[in-house]
Amino acid sequence: MSNLTTKQRHILQYIDEFIENNGDSPSLFEIQKFMGVKSLSTVHQYIKAIEEKGYLQKDSTAARGITYIMNAGKYIGQMIKIPMVGTIIAGYPIDAIEQISEYIKVPLDLKLDRNLDYYALKVRGDSMKDSYIAEGDIVIVLKTTIVKNGEMVVALTKNGEATLKHFYLEGDMIRLQPANIEYKSILIPKGDLQIQGKVIQVLRYYY
Repeated sequence: MSNLTTKQRHILQYIDEFIENNGDSPSLFEIQKFMGVKSLSTVHQYIKAIEEKGYLQKDSTAARGITYIMNAGKYIGQMIKIPMVGTIIAGYPIDAIEQISEYIKVPLDLKLDRNLDYYALKVRGDSMKDSYIAEGDIVIVLKTTIVKNGEMVVALTKNGEATLKHFYLEGDMIRLQPANIEYKSILIPKGDLQIQGKVIQVLRYYY
């Protein structure tokens, strides 16, 4: 799916999930509502582009318009389901990570490995804006406790507070460094911090 734009991939993911949940494809009007656009012709343009790239087959005689995801097994095989476990603060530690609330599908062409464990978090705050992470973005996190200086991590304090920062080991201390000059770095004794994983991808949706 590397030949799809971000918006096209997002629409295709919506269609796939709609079929999985409802047993039938969404109508063009339902796709229009999902996209949040005023013109149905915009929907037609996107569907046509996705169809031309070989991922959809549209039937104008069918009641719901889209009848088949081309090579569905191949398409699903290129996706990986990742648990969304809540919200992470890209600021000072505030809330602990929550339990699984839903699953999202992520393309394997984002260089994910089915044999590894990942989870997703929605970002709140702007302390990582200079690392191109904004409010509302979704970060994909690899579960690991082994990280290198400079990597972006999900860190959990002994008080159960989670935050998203760049990691630096400095002797017996860990420095959690924001990517926004308006925030100060956080110094925590090594034994008072748990690394919950490192960020490997950032997803940003525009609808």
